Amino acid sequence: MDKVGHNHKGFALLLVLMLIATGAVVGMSYLYGASVKTASAANLVLASRARYLAESGLAHGLFALQDNPAAQGSSQSPVEPYFADNTSDTYVFYIASVGSPGLFTVTATGTVGNITQSVSMNVQVSNEYAQKVSDLAPVSWWRLGDTGSTAVDQIGANDGVYENGVTVGAGGVIVGDYDTAADFDGYNDYVDLNDMDVYGQGLTIAAWARLDDWDYNEGHIISKSEEDDRDKHYWAILTDGDHKLRFYLRAGTSSDAKEVKPDTGEVEAGQWFFVVGTYDGSKMRLYKDGVFLKSCDNSGDIKTNAGIETWIGGNASGTMNRRWDGTIDEVFILNYPLSDSQIQDLFETRSAPKVEVVLWNE
Repeated sequence: MDKVGHNHKGFALLLVLMLIATGAVVGMSYLYGASVKTASAANLVLASRARYLAESGLAHGLFALQDNPAAQGSSQSPVEPYFADNTSDTYVFYIASVGSPGLFTVTATGTVGNITQSVSMNVQVSNEYAQKVSDLAPVSWWRLGDTGSTAVDQIGANDGVYENGVTVGAGGVIVGDYDTAADFDGYNDYVDLNDMDVYGQGLTIAAWARLDDWDYNEGHIISKSEEDDRDKHYWAILTDGDHKLRFYLRAGTSSDAKEVKPDTGEVEAGQWFFVVGTYDGSKMRLYKDGVFLKSCDNSGDIKTNAGIETWIGGNASGTMNRRWDGTIDEVFILNYPLSDSQIQDLFETRSAPKVEVVLWNE
């Protein structure tokens, strides 16, 4: 009887000890699980912040593409690190060209502590400038982005010929448009447009140009002329010896060309500029970089002459060196005058590319 009671007491003690041990194990497991959950939650917060920084890097990359649509940095050498909120948290990004012109991948990485998150997207960079010019219905338009010897008129009316080694494939002026430009040496380069004329009492002549230096005065961007003298031009856009722009036009019964000769709007060597000359049947107007410079009176139909050649980058019938020393791009002619606001819009569009997301990559 006593032996049985003793055994019951021993079994009860063993059961208590087992319960104590089991509780300890369960308690330790609970504490371990709780610590894992706490650590995971902390990492989740860090990962979320790293993701946010990575997406900020993407936004920065898109902004950089609008300013300079070209590959920037690399996976091995990304652009900067940029720090957030006066902390050690950072993001970096790089931009790689892929596939067709204007298609890029922007990749950004955010880092918070030892947690990193990377995101990327494919984007297409383009510019509405060419479409806007097309919508104006030009009578001739030379983009000068050719690869052969023909300066193609986009309208098909007046193709030209590159003469004496004009350098094609030079960097174009329109940001986000991968059409190129033509570079002229200032000595004997030009584009021969044969004997093309312009007609009527409405006119716009527009071009983008950049002058390498001022070794030669009176560089002609586009002209139709029978002699060097100003009054013997039929029409022309050019620079003069005082580094200003000039617009010549012969119209009506006059045998001499009239001249718009502003006192402002100096052309700086090495800088792209947008020059526009307009005529509405009573006044000639000249603009630089979207800004009106000066006007003069003129009237009647624009003079024509099938025996006089028209050139881009020079003065066909002149005996002196009137060639352009620099780059010319996007020359177009309309048979009506553009308004001030239209000219300003074209100037601003040049540096305002569109950046569109075409694929989001996780």
